[in-house]
Amino acid sequence: MQHNQDFKVTKCLKSEISDVAAFLKLMETSGASFLPQNEQYLLNKYRSYEKNDRHLSLFLLKNSQGIIKGVSGYVPFKGLFRGKPLNGFVGTDAIISPEERKKIPTLAMVLAHSYEQLVRRDRLLPLVCPADKTVSEYFKKVRWGEFSHAYKFFHPLAAQFSPVLKKGGIEIRKIDIFEKDIDVFFKRIAPQHDFLLHADRNFLNWKYFKNPYGRYVVLAAYQDKDVVGYFVAEKIENDICVVDITVNLEYPRVILLLLFGSLDYFEKNMVTRIVCCLSHGRYMEILRKVGFLNCWDTEFLFFKVGLLFSSISQDDFYSTNKKCYHLNGFAQHLY
Repeated sequence: MQHNQDFKVTKCLKSEISDVAAFLKLMETSGASFLPQNEQYLLNKYRSYEKNDRHLSLFLLKNSQGIIKGVSGYVPFKGLFRGKPLNGFVGTDAIISPEERKKIPTLAMVLAHSYEQLVRRDRLLPLVCPADKTVSEYFKKVRWGEFSHAYKFFHPLAAQFSPVLKKGGIEIRKIDIFEKDIDVFFKRIAPQHDFLLHADRNFLNWKYFKNPYGRYVVLAAYQDKDVVGYFVAEKIENDICVVDITVNLEYPRVILLLLFGSLDYFEKNMVTRIVCCLSHGRYMEILRKVGFLNCWDTEFLFFKVGLLFSSISQDDFYSTNKKCYHLNGFAQHLY
């Protein structure tokens, strides 16, 4: 009989990327909520932050023969929690072969403990978004708890429906780098979001402009000379997928100006829907009013011991308003 001890967790080498993609393809019919599409997508999603080594930010669960039986990735994030700077990572695509999971249900705990080592070593706040509900349940058994939910919205008639919106002095521009004015923007909007991504100009530029694999359209909205919002999207099949959208909620129309203004940067006849993942209540309220529909939600967990290694106090963490959490910067990890 096999046991947990018959499996080991290793970091993924770039040379193993084809094996990982093949494993995830096998998992497509296992009831997972979402999984990466191909090798290039994996390289984009799990490249190391400010490093150029031979590893990807992926854990591989292997049996005694060295065959991949599970994977789980971790993507860095920077942000603000109730105005305090915060560094952390989000773990995504946590999935284990159903055959192995059935024989050894506690295998998911092996992956959970791998994240724990990362937390203790790098002192990061960990969030995990398992692709599989069974894996999620076992994470909860080893000191992981609910953080928040992200909701997937789409507009079924995006290319045909472009509302007439009063710009009210708002100007939309396509940009090719984030400048210092984005720092002022984040400082100004921090009180509107109990949890906010990304609040770090260098990180945003690494993520969207210094990326050899991504192909993003990045727009910024200005009121006079002040940034009042930004928007990042990519085209996946026939959908415009909103990777990141963050706005000053004193100007709620900016959300719609950015969303529908993005249609000018894609071939409209090739676009079926606008799709985005959101968690902030005010953002979702605005989208619902113009016909966006909710099609699923996914749960984010946090490792409770991680609070001991972060800048967040227990009192702040448990008293904050989850309806003001802004998780949209994770959207690219959910498609």
